[in-house]
Amino acid sequence: MSTLTFNYKEKFSFWIFLPGLVFIGLAVYTFMEKTGIRYKGRSLLDYPTSFYIPSAIGLLFIIYGVYKYSKATQSSQNQKPIRLSENSMTFPKGAADSVTINYAQVNELWVKQSKDDGESVILYSEESKHRVEFFAENFDNDEDFVQFKTYLEKVCTQITNRD
Repeated sequence: MSTLTFNYKEKFSFWIFLPGLVFIGLAVYTFMEKTGIRYKGRSLLDYPTSFYIPSAIGLLFIIYGVYKYSKATQSSQNQKPIRLSENSMTFPKGAADSVTINYAQVNELWVKQSKDDGESVILYSEESKHRVEFFAENFDNDEDFVQFKTYLEKVCTQITNRD
C-alpha cells in the first residue's frame, strides 16, 4: 500500500470578531450614556455593572478570536500534510511539529455532525488520553475528507465504541 497524503489547513474568518465588537460597542454606549441595560421595562443591569459585564464578555470573545487566528496562521505555516501509512498516521501540529499515532493506539473513533462546525472525525488514542479532531472544511475538498474518514474506519481495529 502506498502512503496517502492530505492537505489540512485550518480556516479563519474575521467574522469571528463580530460578537466581541458588539459587546465592546454595548459597553462603550453604556459608559458614554451612563445608563443601564433594560428590557421591556425591567432593569437587567444597572450602571456601572452594565459597562463591566459587556466589556468582560467582549474581551473574552476578542481573545478567543486572536487565539483562533494564531492557530490558523500556525497551520498555514506548517507545510506538512497528513500522511496515512499502513500502521500509523502523521499529521502537523503547530507551526513546525508533527505527531504520529499508531492505529493500534486509537481506541475510539467518532464521526460527528454539527450544524455549526460541519462534519468531523474525532480520534481518541492511548486509552482516551489524547483527543484529535479533523474537520471536513479544513481539507482541500470533500472527496479527500471522505477518503480520509473511510480509510481510518477501515484500519483502526482496536475501537471500543463500535457496536
